[in-house]
Amino acid sequence: MKKFTIEQTDAQLLDTIADIRYHLHFERASQHLVRIIMEIDKCHEAFLKVSMPVWIPGSYKVRDMNQHQGNVICKDLAGNKLPMKWLTKNTLEINTTSTNSVIIEYVYFANDLGVRTSHINRHHAFLVPAACLMFVENREEEIHHVYFYHDQSQWKNLTTSLSPVKPNLEDNNPIICGALSYHILADSPIEIGNHKKTIFIHHDKIHEVAIISHYDCDINRLTDDIKKIVESQHKFWGELPYDRYTFMLLVADGQRGGLEHLRCNVSAADPQMFSDITYYQSVLGLLSHEFFHTWNIKRIRPIEYGPFNYHEENYSSMLWLAEGATSYYDDVLLYRAGLITQEEFLSIGLSSNLRMLDNVQGRFVMSVKDSSYLAWIKLYSMSPDANNRFPSYYLKGGVIFLLLDLHIFSKTEGQKSTDDVMRELWRMYKSNPENGITEEQFLEAIKSSTGLDCSDVLLSWLNGTDELPYNTYLNTIGLQWNELSDMSVKIYGTALENDIWLGMSFKDNNQGVVITFVEDDSPAALAGFGIDDIIKQVNGEIVTSVTQCFELIRKHHSQAETVKIDAMCDGINYSVEIAPKIRIYNNLQQLPNITVTQQEMFTQWLNR
Repeated sequence: MKKFTIEQTDAQLLDTIADIRYHLHFERASQHLVRIIMEIDKCHEAFLKVSMPVWIPGSYKVRDMNQHQGNVICKDLAGNKLPMKWLTKNTLEINTTSTNSVIIEYVYFANDLGVRTSHINRHHAFLVPAACLMFVENREEEIHHVYFYHDQSQWKNLTTSLSPVKPNLEDNNPIICGALSYHILADSPIEIGNHKKTIFIHHDKIHEVAIISHYDCDINRLTDDIKKIVESQHKFWGELPYDRYTFMLLVADGQRGGLEHLRCNVSAADPQMFSDITYYQSVLGLLSHEFFHTWNIKRIRPIEYGPFNYHEENYSSMLWLAEGATSYYDDVLLYRAGLITQEEFLSIGLSSNLRMLDNVQGRFVMSVKDSSYLAWIKLYSMSPDANNRFPSYYLKGGVIFLLLDLHIFSKTEGQKSTDDVMRELWRMYKSNPENGITEEQFLEAIKSSTGLDCSDVLLSWLNGTDELPYNTYLNTIGLQWNELSDMSVKIYGTALENDIWLGMSFKDNNQGVVITFVEDDSPAALAGFGIDDIIKQVNGEIVTSVTQCFELIRKHHSQAETVKIDAMCDGINYSVEIAPKIRIYNNLQQLPNITVTQQEMFTQWLNR
């Protein structure tokens, strides 16, 4: 098995020498192009294989990044072209019988702004190395250097988790950074431009915050809140496994999502985050999520995730742990950091997630382990019909982790929780950092850290498709997930009252409203509606908007059991009768007769 190098400090790269080097030139940045010169020394074999990854660790989808690569030339040090041929869509073979050093030149088109993709224009360059830098087969564990050639009077800042090779990094031209392996290089995003940045120190560790945006963003406010996230998670894990860590935030219209890395994370948000407190809190939750990944998945990882196979899908059925546990703890630790109140945690971290899962019919037809395994074609290439076919391992995995936490907490009378399990996994990682964990090892970690054998109950949730036993465990802390029947009890989150249910979703269209989703076995499905059909009239009244469509259906349903709807499919009109039903909504609420013991357990669980 290949050595999998995943840790790096800045001190390790100072004054190093690399036989694999990348020179990045940005003279055509306005055309979204970077010119890359890759130098490879010590080529002792007759043929050299160089490949571009087809996927990015942490984002489980084959993206074929080399589709953006072009103008590839291979030559020796004297400038003589070397014979080359493509073996596969992403692997190039070069004849090196006449030389020990190879130079590969190519351009890369980068015009897709996002956490998983690269973007270059006249104002900045954001690069995801796994998406644009090729690697030498069987030499991934060597030191790699990257040279940056840009006008530092125009692009004044360079932010990356790559390490400086020379001191006084900002004064060098070119700027040279490096990584102990290609695995680390691939996992180290780069931003060059005039972005805002701040630095703070926590327990002698350097933390950088960079906001990449042309909007006026309050970086000081964000930095203060990130400090609290770092403090909360440091307290949770007991240590910080890096010498320097960088938070990068892309702020642009319509941006969302995040991606974890070994010594940094990249998150994305819409500029409204600084004016909308609810949305701002959700961004803090995202930052908490990605930072938690520093321990959970970048280090505590399923055995399939390192060393990586960059050529094809790397399947694992344990994303419920990597992402589910992280989805549970991002809000838990946000609450412990004092960034959301108790009420907000119960609303954001519990109620909203239970409600979202209630709306996923796919939970009854696919297990969360299968959902993890098929992430490559399910979550990242989501079908319009997805909610009927599979549950997200983020969402259902997070709810399962909540139930596991409450199971352990109640069985040990508040003495143990999944906190202890995660810290046991961290201890296991430190004892064997080069290897990932198996499902069996996770189950053993539960037993060794809590004294409980949870195998049967946990595996039934992970492998099953039955409804999860929410109230069996919520009741232990005085909560329930039920239809709202007693208006006097405490409600967490927005209480939803029963209303008509169609089982379909719409969006506005200039011809009416277009159907975007139809739930299996719903009134809409039984009536024969399909995705992309356009609703034109309700009982003869012309439909002009989604809001009006619902109001018309609600009005006419109050007068008759069925409602006539005129619609269109592929330009052909049709009419059907739909019989709306009453949707019964569940709400997170306090038990009407909560006991003293339940109240004490609730307080202890929240504030442990």
